[in-house]
Amino acid sequence: MRRAKQQKTSLRLTDDESREDELTNIKTALHQNGYSSKQINRVIKDCNNFTKKPTTENELKKPLILPYIKGVTDSIANKFPKDKFRKIFKPFTTLQQLLRNAKDHIPGENQGVYEIPCSGCCRSYIGQTNRRLNVRAQEHNLAVKQFNTSSSLACHYMDTGHKIDTSNIKLLAAINTLNERIIREAIEIEKRPLSLNKRDDTSRISPIWKIVIKKQNAPLQRIITNMNSKDQPTTISVQNVQASTSNGPMTRSRSRMNTLQN
Repeated sequence: MRRAKQQKTSLRLTDDESREDELTNIKTALHQNGYSSKQINRVIKDCNNFTKKPTTENELKKPLILPYIKGVTDSIANKFPKDKFRKIFKPFTTLQQLLRNAKDHIPGENQGVYEIPCSGCCRSYIGQTNRRLNVRAQEHNLAVKQFNTSSSLACHYMDTGHKIDTSNIKLLAAINTLNERIIREAIEIEKRPLSLNKRDDTSRISPIWKIVIKKQNAPLQRIITNMNSKDQPTTISVQNVQASTSNGPMTRSRSRMNTLQN
């Protein structure tokens, strides 16, 4: 019957001279599609009973929607010609805005960029989420248990056997906006040369930012280079990392990096 409704619309738009020809075309088309004469006549009857609602003069005017403030909106509305605008006042504060939303909202501190450290070495995983941290931690645990190769944490566990303790998940920055979370996540990954994340996760960072971050992490980079040159294991103690990054003439770079992050 969708075809019949389309023909019904077509009949409404047809002028009087062409209406008989259009009716014949409608009946022929509907008969060919298996509709009975009773169904066809009912559609045509409904169409003939259609009367177009006349357009009022008020409907031709442009709508002027103004929030109503007593003593203010009236004086503003009077500045517009009555013959050109249809004035519509709406409440400044609606009932919906006054009523409390019963839906539980996720606290802002649970949305942002987080870090999950490895219990067997000083490497860590950086991520971002708009949900509760414990929910995201459970998802990472499941990925490790299922040996999900798309998970960086699971791959690290399969390669090293190190325990991934998601109970130590830490919120690095509380951020509600998605784009800001993605950028901050990339910055935190770039700050950690030994992070478990894929390096293409930092592709959103400006090259200038990467230079500043690299200078800030220069002491740590030297440790990694020295250890690799001595063919020693890549596992670095947290104490060595903290000691190396807490010294050195990088105060200005760190201050600049903190400004960029904030």
